[in-house]
Amino acid sequence: MASVNKIILVGNAGRDPEVRFLPSGSSVANFSVATSENWNNRDGEREEHTEWHRVAAFGRLADYCAKSVFKGKQVNVEGRLRTRQWEDKEGNKRFTTEVIATNVLVLGEGDEVSKAILIGKVDQAPELRTLPSGREVVNFNIVTTTQRQNREGEPEERSETHRLVAFGKLAEICSRYLTPGKRIYAEGRIQTREWTNQEGTTQSTTECVMNNMQMLGSKTEEGRQDSNGSSQVSDAASGSQGGQDDDIPF
Repeated sequence: MASVNKIILVGNAGRDPEVRFLPSGSSVANFSVATSENWNNRDGEREEHTEWHRVAAFGRLADYCAKSVFKGKQVNVEGRLRTRQWEDKEGNKRFTTEVIATNVLVLGEGDEVSKAILIGKVDQAPELRTLPSGREVVNFNIVTTTQRQNREGEPEERSETHRLVAFGKLAEICSRYLTPGKRIYAEGRIQTREWTNQEGTTQSTTECVMNNMQMLGSKTEEGRQDSNGSSQVSDAASGSQGGQDDDIPF
């Protein structure tokens, strides 16, 4: 079965697109988009968190972005997540996660959105932990696969690995029922965290903080069964209040 790797962002461009040309002659535009969310903390005070997303557009879409997208403009970006790896001058492995845009629209003022939809197979058994606050959290990866034709017209397959995190009741269910190879639907928001390791090197990770998860192709004891025999569990149904997860473990 096909997998899904789909990202929807509605936010403000953080800078004007940087346009360059590939050896093939095709243009590529790189820019950033900021999305913000608001919530009440434990003391009832209003807080805000801004997330930055790297966006890359190619060909005619890159040309459109170069002419229409400017710093501060609100844009709607649809695309897929891609993670690249390379080594820096010191020999350290570096990773960059970006949105490969398939559609970009310039909007007026309005609400901001960071939404990821992934359908793929669990790559590893979820690891359940308990945070100092007593809240449970689980981390695991899923793999999505896309197929396309190369320049010679031959089919090619590309796999992407995505890091997922869930909290509370949703974390418990993931830990209990998800096993390597299980196919799931995951929905949530994109979050990037940064920290300094023991060697003093700055590192970052991009992950999908789930608010909804559906197990596909099998029946389980938990969740709500649909007509296809799948089981769906949402973060809201489990009593999560959402907002920023300050004590996410690295």
